[in-house]
Amino acid sequence: MPNNEYSKFGASLKLTHDFNKHLRIYGDIYANIRDDRTTASIVDPLEYATFANPYERPYDENGNYEYDRSYYADLSKVKEGYMYDFNVLKGLNENTSKTHYISNQVNLKLEYRILEELMFSTSGTFSNTSSHSRSALNPGSFSSKYNSWIKSIYPEREITDNLNNGSLDENTSRNMSYTWRNQLEYARNGSGRTGNVGFQESFFRILLPGIRSYVRIDRFPGFEWHSGF
Repeated sequence: MPNNEYSKFGASLKLTHDFNKHLRIYGDIYANIRDDRTTASIVDPLEYATFANPYERPYDENGNYEYDRSYYADLSKVKEGYMYDFNVLKGLNENTSKTHYISNQVNLKLEYRILEELMFSTSGTFSNTSSHSRSALNPGSFSSKYNSWIKSIYPEREITDNLNNGSLDENTSRNMSYTWRNQLEYARNGSGRTGNVGFQESFFRILLPGIRSYVRIDRFPGFEWHSGF
């Protein structure tokens, strides 16, 4: 797909350490960074490929963009000729949406073996994510003109080309959460027979008071700018 590009970087670290025969700690750290770039064109290329006139050419004999006069065939009310100059490839290439995404997560667990069969553990998870997106419609583009709010103030529902100056839309969000819990485990392994009494493996787990979770989500109002006057 024209104008689409994706990149991702990730890293992880795992740690296990025994302080002594009773105490052990586990730790995991994960981090990811992703950058996405996609087209911001308002035209769905799959829909266009399905319904467009197959005889329309994307380029002329000189290699310049050729406008599709059958897909958007409305005549202009403010100038001679057509209302829109539309070429699907031109629109896909010149309008861009970018998203920068970061996520981090830390897991910690502490185990203390009280007896051979009895163990206490406390564990926690903290995660944080943030994203920033920016969508730009290029000045003079079909998407910018078609999407312009300025045309709503004119009776013709159309703007002149000198008012088609593009738009910019930005959004930012952040999420943070953590979970902490304590538990007590009893496990006895083995099976056999003592006299007339049989015994098998025993296991149970008790979640102790201390389970907590927290989620915080911040979304900042989107910034949208349309230039026309």
